[in-house]
Amino acid sequence: MSGDAGDRAPERLVNPFFAGWRRYKDAEHDWRLFKETAERAIPDLMTLNADFAALEAYCGFYCHLGIETTVQVEFANRLMGRTTLKGATASEHGATLVYSFGPTGWVAVMLFPPKSELGRVTEDHIYLRIIPASAAKLLEKLPRDLRDLVRYQRVASLDGTPRIGERMRLAWLRYWSRMQVNGQIKAARSAEHVNWALEFSTGQLVLAMIMAVLKPVGVLIVVYLLIRFGMPHLAQILLPKG
Repeated sequence: MSGDAGDRAPERLVNPFFAGWRRYKDAEHDWRLFKETAERAIPDLMTLNADFAALEAYCGFYCHLGIETTVQVEFANRLMGRTTLKGATASEHGATLVYSFGPTGWVAVMLFPPKSELGRVTEDHIYLRIIPASAAKLLEKLPRDLRDLVRYQRVASLDGTPRIGERMRLAWLRYWSRMQVNGQIKAARSAEHVNWALEFSTGQLVLAMIMAVLKPVGVLIVVYLLIRFGMPHLAQILLPKG
């Protein structure tokens, strides 16, 4: 009978939303795999960084996995050995690396700077990348992300003593990455420069095309004027042969 369950077409063939839902479930599976693997890998990866031990001794270090859609790795508070303008003991919260899995199945990877009552850098955070959830790709970039977390702590801390290479790496990230500044998401400066270059080159191309179109017209006008004013021999020089 046509009403029997056995005669029904598979949902993937009749449900127009099935493919999108399936992609999300696959992304959710990859996210869980990344989270489980990262929990074991992060402590081992951090011990391989020579600068990490010194930072951990004074800041503390935590990996938070309690929220289902978030992996958060951070240096904790440290006392700064000075007081604020109000006379309270100043402290600084360390840099933070966050992986956030969204309802679209994409993951935002963000670096948050150290901050204290005495000051902080301009950006609210840097977007390292926003990509479809893929355990393989996230785990591939995890060691570099953790190194960038350590560099960010050393460069952006009020008392940091960064090396030139660490300053250059942060400058590179700020140039090539989207950032949030004062609550507003800003396009990467590299994208702004590329857009300017494209607009300039497009303008030059359009100008060249206009000149290419107008040049033959201009020649014909000159030929017409030469003939009109009694100089046909000069006009012949400008006309194409044959």
